[in-house]
Amino acid sequence: MFSRKKNTQFSRYVDVNNDFSNKELSLSMWYLRHIFTLKKIAIGILMTWCVVTIGIGIVYWSYYLFVGYPQDQRVFAELASFPNYRAQQELYKAQPIRLSHTQVFHAGGNFYDFVSTVNNDNERYQAIVRYHYSFAGGETSQQIAAVLPGQETLLVQYGFETMKFPASISLVIDSVSWRRVNPHVLDDVQQYIDERFDFGVENFDFVRASRIEGIDGHQIRFDIVNRSAYSYHAPAFHIEFYDDGQRSGVYYIELDTLLSDDQEHIDLRSFADDLQVNSIVLYPIIDVFDASVYILPGDM
Repeated sequence: MFSRKKNTQFSRYVDVNNDFSNKELSLSMWYLRHIFTLKKIAIGILMTWCVVTIGIGIVYWSYYLFVGYPQDQRVFAELASFPNYRAQQELYKAQPIRLSHTQVFHAGGNFYDFVSTVNNDNERYQAIVRYHYSFAGGETSQQIAAVLPGQETLLVQYGFETMKFPASISLVIDSVSWRRVNPHVLDDVQQYIDERFDFGVENFDFVRASRIEGIDGHQIRFDIVNRSAYSYHAPAFHIEFYDDGQRSGVYYIELDTLLSDDQEHIDLRSFADDLQVNSIVLYPIIDVFDASVYILPGDM
């Protein structure tokens, strides 16, 4: 028997113009025979894609409806009560200094001392106060005082000369500027200051002036004791005189040095009329944040 090759009309097709080859004709016929099958496959793929994507969408929308939406509502409610940092900033900024107890004292001759008590209630702000005093018929020159955080001190004009006792005195604050203590550098500011302002008064004695005994001025004698672990270059102090709990005068002193665990004898003279003193209060005038005020161990 002889085998016979399968012969079709496509195999005998010859494109005389070379526009449409036998292979292209064969592919076209294959496409026409399978066009419905290809459509079913394409539709199946699209349906599968739609089912998957729509299903995922339904799952996520269901999750948002039952979980995400309530969370968003809670967030919106929290935003409605979100802290007002502008208002909080008012709480953290420096609060005004407090002033009280303004008086004038005769310092002898035509000289007078003006004094007021000032409190800086801020824990981290040092106040730089520029001030002067006014009175009937005049005013004093401007003075500058530094008030450490959390401290009380005096705003004083010493030895102002005027021919008559100043009446209707008032303290005038020209300006207040602030220096903030960095919390990253210093945590407990009050403890830092307290450790350096540990001064005491011992051996206090007051002797009134007496023409009979030949004492021209009142004598105020006492010892300043430095109980702190720090020694100071040129420490200064306001000395507040008290008579039975009432302020009776003020005085200013400056020492050359004051060493740790040492005491310095102070002997003052006052020519104020009718001065009476039975106790005193020290107000250090020392900028404890300035490294130059300290005497280092190698300097002694």
